[in-house]
Amino acid sequence: MASDVAAGQRKVVLTWLPTVRTEKPWLPNCSIAWIGDDDRGVELEIVSLDLDDAVVVIHVMPTELRRR
Repeated sequence: MASDVAAGQRKVVLTWLPTVRTEKPWLPNCSIAWIGDDDRGVELEIVSLDLDDAVVVIHVMPTELRRR
């Protein structure tokens, strides 16, 4: 089950369209946030750091939990 969830999250991360890009004075890099559906149709919120040589995902959460 956990590998199925991770696979769905990877799909969202790999097919992203950023919705928000923010500059944080306390972070040396830009953070990027976007929303997308996983393989099961669950809408996920993803936040990452845009580093020089990689994009590092630091947060993935179903948007339904944010709305509660």
